[in-house]
Amino acid sequence: MSSPQKRVISEQEARQLAAAGPRRQQPQPQTPQPVRRPRAPIDIRQTKKYKSLYRKWVSTIVALPILFYTSWELYQRVYAGKTQKHLIDKTKRTVKDEKRNGV
Repeated sequence: MSSPQKRVISEQEARQLAAAGPRRQQPQPQTPQPVRRPRAPIDIRQTKKYKSLYRKWVSTIVALPILFYTSWELYQRVYAGKTQKHLIDKTKRTVKDEKRNGV
């Protein structure tokens, strides 16, 4: 197998080729593009990602005040000597108790 020979061109032929510019390819026939209709704006509140983030946010907003209050109350019980509140004070006697006991 012989290697292909390189073609040597003169300066005049090189100028003519440069002046002619690059070879143009035949333009391809354009196919009509499908008409794209603009999409209606998407309501972000209807997406799954938004709903899950919204649920987490609301849970945080509800939980934080409860967390702060209970933490403060427990801190006061441990370090400030505050006593626990009771719904009914067992040391006080009511009028009903006295009537029951016959006092």
